[in-house]
Amino acid sequence: MKRRAFISALLIAATLGCGPGYRISGKVSDASGFVTVLLTGDGDLMSITDDQGAYVFKDVANGHYTITPSQVGYTFDPGSRDVTVDGADVGSADFTAILMIAR
Repeated sequence: MKRRAFISALLIAATLGCGPGYRISGKVSDASGFVTVLLTGDGDLMSITDDQGAYVFKDVANGHYTITPSQVGYTFDPGSRDVTVDGADVGSADFTAILMIAR
């Protein structure tokens, strides 16, 4: 009986959308290759862009975060972005990669 009640509680929680589950997404343009994107703040995660420059962080809890892209030989505009997850997905956290020229 306890097991059935526990399973029922899990199903209700999943149906109501309890817990984390939001997404932060964006795109890094003008980069050559894949870019590492770090999410720091109320939780720390790492993502890597796909071949189109898109990235996504899944199952992010409500909170305040900083997104920072990184790739050897590039700087980024902006260098980082602050975002807040407050009960909804966050999109269009975009960056432009700028190739550093060696002298």
